Amino acid sequence: MPQTYAADSALEWCLYNNREKSPTLPQPVMANGATYEIYNDGSPSTCPGGETLNYRTVGTFRGVARSFEVAE
Repeated sequence: MPQTYAADSALEWCLYNNREKSPTLPQPVMANGATYEIYNDGSPSTCPGGETLNYRTVGTFRGVARSFEVAE
């Protein structure tokens, strides 16, 4: 289920990036055509440090989507 991995990887990267003062981990790159989108409080986000932890990621593969959320 690549859509699960895409959503999970994006959320883990986002949390890491938000917690580190100078993040060095590159943004995840998906294989096999899987994609992901990241939202913070309903708006698209690039996960800069300092945002509130109200993230939702959506991973999509072959028209099937899976979403993960984390909130403070």
